[in-house]
Amino acid sequence: MLKILLKNRLLALADQLTGQSKGKKAAKFGTYALLIVLGILILIGCCAGVNALLGNICARLAERGEAWAFYAFAGAAGFILALFLTLFYAQGVIFEAKDNELLLSMPISPSAILASRVGSVYFLNSLFTLVMLCAAGYTVSAQTGGISALSWILLIVCALLLPLLSTTISCLLAWLVSYITRRTGKKVLVQTILSLIAIGALFAVTMGVNKGFFATLTENAGDIAAAFRRVLYPLYAMGLAIADVNWGMLLVFAAICIAPFAITYFVLSKSFIKIVTARNAAKKQKYEATALKGSPVVWSMAKKDLARFFNSPPYMTNAGLGLLYSIGMTIFAMVSGDSIIKNVLAKIPEISNPGAYTTVTAAFVTSFFAAMTTISGCSISVEGKNLWILKSMPVRAKEVLRGKLLSHLVLAIPVSIICSILYLFVAKILTVPGVILMFLMPIAFNCFNALLGLISNLHFGKLDYPSIAKAAKSTSSSLIPMLSTIALVVGTGVLYFMVLREKVDVTIYGIIITAVMIAVDLVLFFYLGSDRAQKRWNELS
Repeated sequence: MLKILLKNRLLALADQLTGQSKGKKAAKFGTYALLIVLGILILIGCCAGVNALLGNICARLAERGEAWAFYAFAGAAGFILALFLTLFYAQGVIFEAKDNELLLSMPISPSAILASRVGSVYFLNSLFTLVMLCAAGYTVSAQTGGISALSWILLIVCALLLPLLSTTISCLLAWLVSYITRRTGKKVLVQTILSLIAIGALFAVTMGVNKGFFATLTENAGDIAAAFRRVLYPLYAMGLAIADVNWGMLLVFAAICIAPFAITYFVLSKSFIKIVTARNAAKKQKYEATALKGSPVVWSMAKKDLARFFNSPPYMTNAGLGLLYSIGMTIFAMVSGDSIIKNVLAKIPEISNPGAYTTVTAAFVTSFFAAMTTISGCSISVEGKNLWILKSMPVRAKEVLRGKLLSHLVLAIPVSIICSILYLFVAKILTVPGVILMFLMPIAFNCFNALLGLISNLHFGKLDYPSIAKAAKSTSSSLIPMLSTIALVVGTGVLYFMVLREKVDVTIYGIIITAVMIAVDLVLFFYLGSDRAQKRWNELS
């Protein structure tokens, strides 16, 4: 029975990765073969990328006999990535799966049900860990002239053991999240806060690496070894086991990974029925009748979309992550002494007017962040099977579309203004045109991104996604505005610095780009009210 349950979980996971919807035929052999080929290409790309970016560091560590540190760091990266990406998947698939009660009503042991669900979480964790450790093994091999076959075998063994540790933590955190959300009426708020904490932790770790971890790793190998032994001993043992073919360290590492996993699985299996059948202890809110207030159609549509956005953590974290990223990178620029803009300007020799260049570059950087927000790019797809409700209402397509546009802009533009204000504090020389440009250009690009995303979703979006989360993650029409906005920002910036820098003043150039973007925005905005947009809206089903 366990084999059947585990097979069904893995097939369901494969169907999610291939975009298959419920009620349709499962993905065919060709689709699975495509997934395998894609996985191999990702592995090859990761190996080549790690070798290109970190090969010099790996070579220095290998020269000092500290290659284990490179394996340990790769294991840490795979561990963090797996934990971050599988936390809420574990919560949903283990403790909040819709078929839990159905399976428990059958003659199936709870331990078998739990094992199949934990097995799917382990499978996902092992993919990330395997890729990172194989990339580390390839890099060490390329930089040292090859490693022994026994080291490769131990690397694969460790890649199968380390996911047990991340799976254990994922299950414990998933249980904690499920326990909290069952006892509060603010389930969405709790999940959103935890999502933001996880994103913030990942962001902090990434910035810590960028601020000199690798330099410390190569310059103070002894300190790093001591730090790994004190704080990250499992990774230290794993690194030594692979690099030195140390069987004793392999046994220690295996015990550290297997023992917590076995204890956690035993405890959860004994209380699995109680956990998944526990009633929601949150107090129900009492309905109080109040007078209804009227509002314009467009604003009513926008409020409906905003309510959906704020009540769906996957929608918020996938489509609205750019909002947090914009503010986070702007704050980082302030704390680090405006390092982003300085790095850009450092590539430009003989700047005659650094003040003007700073303000215009800040405007371009803030405009670049506009591409990261993809709310409008999936706003029609998230309607899914409920689209008929909108189409049956006595409203025109342009009112619905402009409402979705407004729901994107009411979130993106205030964030853009906040980022522009923060950049004012790091700009040393300010002029009236430069200040206006710092605010107006990002707003113009945010409008462009929102308008193009909505139009792309109108013409190329799909409506057969099984959930809002899937629509927010998989909508290909979100890539069109993202890539277009990035191409325009980067392209116009490169055009100026490579061709027009000696011919046109930088502030005037920024004003021209902003004026052109405003004109493009107006054309796209009026398209939403055109007969063609109405016709396409009528064709949606």
